[in-house]
Amino acid sequence: MSKVGVGVVGAAGRLAAIAHGNALLANEHARIVAICDTDREGLEARAREWNVPRYYVEYQQLLDDGDVEVVDIVTPPHLHAPMAVQAALAGKHVIVEKPMCTSLREADAMLEAARGSSVKLMVAESYVFLSTHIRARQLMETGEIGEPVHIRQMKGRWVARSGQIQLSTGAGGEHPWRLDPVRSGGGDYPWLMDHAVHFFAAARYLMNDAEITKVLSLSRPWQGAGREGLRDVVAIAWQYEGEDSYGVWSRADEMTGAFDHLGFRTEIFGTKGMIRVLGEGAGPRTAGARPAPLVLRKEGSTSYLDIDEGEDWWWDSVVNYYDRAHRNEIDHFIDCVSHDRTPRYVGEDGRKDLQCTLAAIRSAMEERPIDPGTVPLDWTAYGASTRPA
Repeated sequence: MSKVGVGVVGAAGRLAAIAHGNALLANEHARIVAICDTDREGLEARAREWNVPRYYVEYQQLLDDGDVEVVDIVTPPHLHAPMAVQAALAGKHVIVEKPMCTSLREADAMLEAARGSSVKLMVAESYVFLSTHIRARQLMETGEIGEPVHIRQMKGRWVARSGQIQLSTGAGGEHPWRLDPVRSGGGDYPWLMDHAVHFFAAARYLMNDAEITKVLSLSRPWQGAGREGLRDVVAIAWQYEGEDSYGVWSRADEMTGAFDHLGFRTEIFGTKGMIRVLGEGAGPRTAGARPAPLVLRKEGSTSYLDIDEGEDWWWDSVVNYYDRAHRNEIDHFIDCVSHDRTPRYVGEDGRKDLQCTLAAIRSAMEERPIDPGTVPLDWTAYGASTRPA
């Protein structure tokens, strides 16, 4: 089978670009044939590092490259929609980093362009390709905890491995776009725009794809220097369709002691039991006792399930997120392109989680519950007032 030619745009980036590049280089059915970035110096260095024959500072040049069959977009969110639409209209399959884009109108344009050109569009939502989450979903599908009725997520402090850049330091660290109201798409809530799509994707995936129909957020000013004027969300509650099940997410970044390395953790409660599953950055490898990535409790018994995939490239964690989850998603998309299969997290899924994220930001602004289905197509967080009505 011939290898799928991939062009990576935003290739000089220092986080998602590296994770995607590592995954593509490890995939025996793909080859990076070209890369693109406006940072020429960084681009040239990355071309040498990845041994890529061609690199471009103009996006159209990458699209004109006949060896590029797939465009992998790892640019800031405000560029996702125009780049994805251009790629689809050029006949390229598209995998685009989360959040899918900054408005539902943009999401619909991306979907329409992909359908019209008969190309595949997948959002690189790594939380539904994380091995621990996949295993938890498998346990649920075999009826281990009965019917799921409640999901509880907690986001604790992420700790980078020694020698890695701390994302939480300074005004965005090495990724200033993450805190930019327009480039992030999040307005005064840039962090939420960047990460809530993860939380909602996991909330739907680990509730057997149930739809979310109501979202309520609790907001406060951002804590810490360098982020004055920004807002934060410390808790989100949501209701699933049918009103029989619900979920909550909360921050615990400032907890101390044994909880400092909590990372991302999810608990799924069912009619017969519960599952606790560790996610991104959860459980330090350097803190002595190694927590189990999965705990299953049912019928008076407790089972501890291990998934040891080696050290994560970025986080001090027992869960391999940046390497394995991104490799899982890239491997899956390359397989779908090679065998003409439908990805399991398609553009429509990305749109749903974007819709819930926008609803969460709007709820924080207006201090009331929001039905995601009522978010206007052209509504953006960066164009709206942050003052409650």
